[in-house]
Amino acid sequence: MITIYIYLLSTLADWEIAPVSAELNSKRFFKDGAPQVVVKTVAVSKEPVKTMGGLTIVPDCTIDEIEFSEKTVLLLPGADTWAELS
Repeated sequence: MITIYIYLLSTLADWEIAPVSAELNSKRFFKDGAPQVVVKTVAVSKEPVKTMGGLTIVPDCTIDEIEFSEKTVLLLPGADTWAELS
């Protein structure tokens, strides 16, 4: 089984994760016999996260709860935080 964690942060660019999360959950393009995939959301806390599109998402787990292995994937979507860098 492959576990894919989607990192949630304030002002998450929710449209970036929509296509990949939809296909991972539907599995409509997976080959027969492909490994099972589980998608989870992860953040620094279990407090709800507000996306740039106004959605509120409650994380499944915290970063400390990730079970790392060779079959762990971490997706890092963008957010409206680039202005904070200047």
